[in-house]
Amino acid sequence: MNGCRVDTQVPHELADVLQYTVRMVLLDRGEPGLRELFHGYRRAHTYQPRVLREAADFVAYLAEHAADIPHLAEVAEYELALHRIADGGPAQRVRFSCEPTALLTALAELRLPDRLQPGDYELVVMP
Repeated sequence: MNGCRVDTQVPHELADVLQYTVRMVLLDRGEPGLRELFHGYRRAHTYQPRVLREAADFVAYLAEHAADIPHLAEVAEYELALHRIADGGPAQRVRFSCEPTALLTALAELRLPDRLQPGDYELVVMP
């Protein structure tokens, strides 16, 4: 994950599809927190051989068990949209409750954002 170590118990395929999502959990809760969430997910869900389906299931699990991490659901939906497009899907709309560029830039720099401008933003991810 580009300089951000992820415990090997989180499958690399899942960490690759949800790179910023996994990074947010790691930065917010640390490696033990990420591991705990993934183990809880694995206990509650059977393995999905299609990585995008597995990623969507993990995102749904995070929505229930990590909803306290600000903007996590938005980042996860953005990443899923990118992969749906890569799989040949149509344009995807993703809503953000903060300025998304600052959020995504901070995650790319391996850090949580300092302050985010609240608002109603929508990104359209195009094929």
